[in-house]
Amino acid sequence: MSAAPELTVFEMTALERLPPRREIEQFWTADNPTLWLKRLRTSIAFLALATLVVGLALNTLLLLGLRVFHADALLPTSGSRFIVLLMLFAGVALVVAPIVDLLPYRRLDDQLTGLFLLRRFARDNRMRVKLEWAASVAGVRAAGNSVPGFRGTMFAPPGGRAVVVAPLLVSERPQLRVGHVQYYRFSERARTQDWVFAEIPLPRSMPNIWLHSKRSGAGMPFSLASDERVLLEGDFDRYFDTYAREGVQQEALYVLTPDVMALLIDNASWFDVEIVDDRLYLYTRGHFDVLVDPDWWQAVADVMNTVGRKVSQSSSRYTGAGPAGGAGRAGGAGEQARRIQSRATVWRRITQALGVLVLFGGPAVLFVAAAQVHG
Repeated sequence: MSAAPELTVFEMTALERLPPRREIEQFWTADNPTLWLKRLRTSIAFLALATLVVGLALNTLLLLGLRVFHADALLPTSGSRFIVLLMLFAGVALVVAPIVDLLPYRRLDDQLTGLFLLRRFARDNRMRVKLEWAASVAGVRAAGNSVPGFRGTMFAPPGGRAVVVAPLLVSERPQLRVGHVQYYRFSERARTQDWVFAEIPLPRSMPNIWLHSKRSGAGMPFSLASDERVLLEGDFDRYFDTYAREGVQQEALYVLTPDVMALLIDNASWFDVEIVDDRLYLYTRGHFDVLVDPDWWQAVADVMNTVGRKVSQSSSRYTGAGPAGGAGRAGGAGEQARRIQSRATVWRRITQALGVLVLFGGPAVLFVAAAQVHG
């Protein structure tokens, strides 16, 4: 009698504590110094442009206001006007400087923070982190609308094109691939969707099945034919819309047994789930907000330990060959990313408060002083 396979358990410590920003910056500065030089140059250029445009606009409005209200005497000399202009520029710069991190490079910063967390998580769980973006783009261009090496419908979507974007995490034990797929939908206007997937191997080929979660709140990434819809017994249709390719719908019932459906409801109802060939896919709408969420990884482990095992056992009932797949979202996903995006440091608030004080207080003091002199 063969021993039961080990349960999948992920070490979550790396995702449960957000490290100080300085630690992340030191890591990336050492790993890729040119990236941070580019970030610094772009931030300085953005700050200079914003200060110039906003400062000149405020100065113009100020001078026009003085002219309209016949108050030119408040700033009688070019020197006093220069001081006001300088204060306007200084105030704008102080207000904008903390925002530079948020505008041109905010998405990049979140990605670098997420990738930093994922690298620690991968190290703790003996996974490899692969940056596949360039190779995948080239592969998609060569192969058309499909991504080489991936079998799910998400990687060869009808009416669109998919590219596997970094990062891709690969685990040998347990066998698992997790990554980010960017789906380009071509309709009246081009739209982009970000999805996270987990690929779990099965012992044999299965019929193609797609289970669309009704609980996740994510819309279908693409349309499926209405004649591919399969109605199942019990409460299953309250949690999933089930689709199977024409010709394998009856075979799908051999896979979706009552006990498998019960496990799907209990453990995978936040995922879109796809079975295709000898792979089971879990799909979740999102990007690093999902990948760095411990609850999402725990949900994947739960699916592997329950649904994955049971589907593997059910495969003995099925003698044909066909694809199947799915996608999903775990509850609580995105908490780490929200913490990353919402962190407002003390220096940022102090700098912006000082900027507002200089922006409005400086000219006000000059006006009051000038009014007293000419009063």
